[in-house]
Amino acid sequence: MLKVFKELYKYRELLKTNVKKEIRGKYKNSFLGVLWSFLNPLLQIVVYAIVFQLILKNPQEKLCGIYLLWLNSMDVFFHQQ
Repeated sequence: MLKVFKELYKYRELLKTNVKKEIRGKYKNSFLGVLWSFLNPLLQIVVYAIVFQLILKNPQEKLCGIYLLWLNSMDVFFHQQ
């Protein structure tokens, strides 16, 4: 396991260059760019909170936040792959 981290450290410049290239390519034609990858999940959580807490009148308000984060993380994980 330690060998893997040593190899990553050894090739850190190559890894950094490839990550920058991937990010630039992914958000090349996007107006908000990388910022959108942070704003989109936050806006989804706000919409889910409005739907579950205000419209559906969820009685379990304490668990609603945890549920919303879990729901959003699974949504982002499966749709980003």
